[in-house]
Amino acid sequence: MVIFSRTLRLPIRHPGAKRPELSDEAALVVLLEVVESVERGLDEVSGRMRETLTAIHAGRAARLR
Repeated sequence: MVIFSRTLRLPIRHPGAKRPELSDEAALVVLLEVVESVERGLDEVSGRMRETLTAIHAGRAARLR
């Protein structure tokens, strides 16, 4: 996911280095972006499922004629 990779690309110089802390507001903004991305993905999958079911139904109806 783009959002996770963007937040994980913070430069770390050595294994013991700490990443900068996000403010509560910044963390909520990132979380909201993740939720919106998931919602868009679900909408896309749902639309494709409807198309697939319609095609399956149309194929079965054509075979029954």
